[in-house]
Amino acid sequence: MELFELSHKFSKCLLVGDFNARTGSEDDFIFVPDSESHVVDIENIQINAVCNLDQYDFSRKRNSRDKNKNRFGNQLLEFCKGNNFFIMNGRTLGDIDGKFTCRNSSVVDYCLCSAELIQNFTDFKVHDFSSLYSDVHSPIEISLKQTDQEVSTKCSDDTRTNEQKINNWTNEKSYKFLECLNLTEIENINSEIDGTTVVTQETVDMIISKIGKVLINSGKHFWV
Repeated sequence: MELFELSHKFSKCLLVGDFNARTGSEDDFIFVPDSESHVVDIENIQINAVCNLDQYDFSRKRNSRDKNKNRFGNQLLEFCKGNNFFIMNGRTLGDIDGKFTCRNSSVVDYCLCSAELIQNFTDFKVHDFSSLYSDVHSPIEISLKQTDQEVSTKCSDDTRTNEQKINNWTNEKSYKFLECLNLTEIENINSEIDGTTVVTQETVDMIISKIGKVLINSGKHFWV
């Protein structure tokens, strides 16, 4: 449900991560040739903007080393077909054969790109597995390009007054950064980690948020 809401709220969108979905190399779009459009109820189906793939030199046919499908894969394909999203795995020079993303035996990690964002998409790669990043998943890399479009922003006087200027980082600041770290808060976080018996996504998110605040608060002393 969240994916549907997101796709309708934003026209240019990337969805990236582990979907637990195996889609094989089945089409993620519905294409009806003009010669057959008269026999199809066009009004009741969503036709993907598959011409966007052609225009920006992406293959219509996806390649994948994983030839299997599962229930989540079927659901993901239906989502793409109904919301103008394309699976970028196996469609770029960086992943021309659709490399495995999990345990070197399946493809479950994807990059879904909305049709409107295809013009900014340049490459997709699956890197070699490293236990530094995950227990079973290979890291993926996505490359986008900025379009030559002028962006105009208007700010009120009050907004400009309250803006904080971020100074550039230099290596000389590293020692001061360490000195400004809140050691008490770091010890509290370590104790919280040691005392955690059940690890949930909520627990991980909370710990990461606290670590981020410690780093940001230290940097505020000399970045602004």
